Amino acid sequence: VNSAEAAQKSMVTAFEKLSSFLKENSEMVSVGFNKTVSKLGLPLSVDAVEALSPSLRYSSTFPQVPHPLLGSLTKYQSKVAGAIVNKPILIQIRFEGSSKWPA
Repeated sequence: VNSAEAAQKSMVTAFEKLSSFLKENSEMVSVGFNKTVSKLGLPLSVDAVEALSPSLRYSSTFPQVPHPLLGSLTKYQSKVAGAIVNKPILIQIRFEGSSKWPA
């Protein structure tokens, strides 16, 4: 596995973990009469987390690569997960619809 493939796999894994974290922790819980809150303090629950960056959709022309100062790929040193050299990885968070909030 080369560093670009490893970076791609770790990015997708991180995106999936973030997506499930946001969905699970934004579910609304009743706390008293006529009041609901989420663990994250959001007024609405997260409906979907969508990948906008080509790198998360497996359609990037140039793959993301780990920053060169994060280690090497020799058998004695392993690559450290962290900074990526390329454009920011964009996502879109979509909230549930509610009659209390404008569309």
